Amino acid sequence: MVLRLDAKTLLSAMSLKDLFKNLDDVNSVLPELIPADELNLKELDWISWYLSAPQFSSVRVNTIAFSPDSVVDQLSEQLEKIATLFNKEPPKVFVHHLLPDCVIISPWKEANLTRRNKEVIVDKFCGLAVLRGSPVFAPGVKGMQSDVREGTEVSVFADASNRCKRGFLREFVDNSKTFVGNGVVKMDRYRLFNEKELPYGIAVEITDTESKVCGVELPENLGILQNLPSIVCGHVLGVNAEDNLTVLDMCAAPGNKATHLATLMKNKGLIIALDKTKKKTHKINKLCAQLGIQNIRTFAFDSRKSIDRFREGVNLSDGPPYTPECFDRVLLDAPCSGLGQRPVFDFDLTQKEIESFPLVQKHLFSVAVQHVRVGGFLVYSTCSITHAENEGLVKWALEKFPQIRLVPAEPIIGKSRTVESGLSEEESKMIQKFGPPSDCTPDTDTIGFFIAKFKKVESVQHP
Repeated sequence: MVLRLDAKTLLSAMSLKDLFKNLDDVNSVLPELIPADELNLKELDWISWYLSAPQFSSVRVNTIAFSPDSVVDQLSEQLEKIATLFNKEPPKVFVHHLLPDCVIISPWKEANLTRRNKEVIVDKFCGLAVLRGSPVFAPGVKGMQSDVREGTEVSVFADASNRCKRGFLREFVDNSKTFVGNGVVKMDRYRLFNEKELPYGIAVEITDTESKVCGVELPENLGILQNLPSIVCGHVLGVNAEDNLTVLDMCAAPGNKATHLATLMKNKGLIIALDKTKKKTHKINKLCAQLGIQNIRTFAFDSRKSIDRFREGVNLSDGPPYTPECFDRVLLDAPCSGLGQRPVFDFDLTQKEIESFPLVQKHLFSVAVQHVRVGGFLVYSTCSITHAENEGLVKWALEKFPQIRLVPAEPIIGKSRTVESGLSEEESKMIQKFGPPSDCTPDTDTIGFFIAKFKKVESVQHP
């Protein structure tokens, strides 16, 4: 079955099996997705949650160069100009009540979603970005009618099933196209589809999105748009500028969390950021240059192999592998199924693939425990909502490593869980999880995410 965000009547006919279309036995996955204390949650609520974008946007301010209040002023002025231009009420912009470096942008109260006579077709990923407030960048455009010119008002549709060929010049008649918003064309066909040049820049300026999410332009060094739970994750690790901390980010690309830690540390101490390829570490270095970060050292290295118990005279800046217990803090934002990401048009992961992630996560966690000094802290996070990748891993970790203790993942903004995951009620209150069901507030209308924090109290003994 084809999923269309604007077809409200279609939602009631969907099942989770339509969304997780490649799963042979969706019933075997449902217990993993729906917590025991929420089994009365309707399938429709889950589908609507996955298909809709979080309405609030969050900007993680680069506090090395800007104050949050100054960012609020800049963004408010920008949105007031847009509101005046399109005769709208400007959205509210404010500093988060618990996260002093996080600025929240409210959604538009109304949106003009009347279909335009002309259309632009974009790829699936561009469509999802539009629903999160992004303009249409040139590489994402797949089709544009031949008579569309710069300045034309258009409706933007995402090619959810990847059936539109690049350069298509007529109206795209296909049930899979999904309306994402209206906008004004900024780039004509020749610039978009001239094979001699790769397109770049904004192709369509979005005026109204189906999600009502506000789009803003951020000066390069002001900060980055970052999901609120990811910003929470940086604060949970508990870094500062005073203690000259050594920090390891084991799966660091594209660098959003690592650069957040660097700003919290005010460029003091040392952060080692690892990821498996040079292409990924290049992204981290690029973001560091953009934000003026100076205390991060990146290495293209497989974190699963980053411990060497017999290496002597290790200088952290020389790169991995490292001897055990070199780091005051370790962040393991683990590879995961991504079953907390939203919006989505569909999931193509199979059950077998979903079940493979906990094995990788346990391997990485075993290495992470060795990296932390006694008295130091380890934060584990995922953008998934399955028990096996989250509560199940915490339960496994506490049984596998008596040398660590679960501690409160403060500031706790996500909900604590009391599901049948093997954790005690006290332990369940220490973790935090973001996800459905949610109401329309900045703290609850987010992507799905999980955070747990551990303190190492003894050395891990090896044979």
